[in-house]
Amino acid sequence: MMLFFLGAPLGAIVRKGGLGWPVIIAILLFLVYFILTRAGDEMSMAEEINVTLGMWLSAIVLSPIAIFIFYKANNDSKLFDMEFYQKLFKFNFGKKK
Repeated sequence: MMLFFLGAPLGAIVRKGGLGWPVIIAILLFLVYFILTRAGDEMSMAEEINVTLGMWLSAIVLSPIAIFIFYKANNDSKLFDMEFYQKLFKFNFGKKK
């Protein structure tokens, strides 16, 4: 479910922002999800953390990220548009001079 709520907004952003950045972000999010799932499982097996917390560790960490990406996709935000960030940084750096 968590990967669905991360992938659906990324899929909506892909058609607007190209294929490169959303695919890289999706791979990185999957790796983070996998690592957190394995780490939670291992820590709960070793009784270092509560079993419930270990089971839900990846969902707890990735839920705010999924909500943020869903919000940005819903508002047609330019999340992966590099020109937007270049203009933003040029505006901020030009303002400080």
